[in-house]
Amino acid sequence: MLENNLSEEQQMLKDLARDFADEEIMPYAAQWEKEGEFPQAAIRKAHDLGLLNCTIPEKYGGAGMSFLDEVIVNE
Repeated sequence: MLENNLSEEQQMLKDLARDFADEEIMPYAAQWEKEGEFPQAAIRKAHDLGLLNCTIPEKYGGAGMSFLDEVIVNE
């Protein structure tokens, strides 16, 4: 719905989040669900890419993004 109004940077963020989910989460989601765990390595990689703690200021270890950017990542 927002796609037509996204800035170039926001579109890149959306693509990054989708690619991460497609490549790093979806292939393993059923296995992780069955095992009842979500590997720390996947969480760490999402954080390193700036996909977690989106709205926390950079000086505190977050990505310093807007709330709209966080919505784009979560979508």
